[in-house]
Amino acid sequence: MRFTIAIQTDFGTWQLHPDDRTLRHKSYPPYEIDLDLIRSAAQVLDWIFQIEEKCWVTDAELAGFIRAISYLFGRDFCGSGQDKPIDIKGRLRELGYG
Repeated sequence: MRFTIAIQTDFGTWQLHPDDRTLRHKSYPPYEIDLDLIRSAAQVLDWIFQIEEKCWVTDAELAGFIRAISYLFGRDFCGSGQDKPIDIKGRLRELGYG
């Protein structure tokens, strides 16, 4: 018998879709981030700045994105100032998905 643990998928206006490893903005305009393309702390920071630059993004929406990243990776990918590789597939398995 296999048990599946429910993972958190809602982060304000952002929703995690673990089946295709994307993070999607639920409100207008549609916006999707392919988490497979985020492989380092520098790429996470780049996404934070890309999202912050959108004219439609509120502080709450940016905070939701950051909460999603924190849930997915914690400080593991940049703890103590050390840039470590990000493996979204592995992390989702650790969280109980798949």
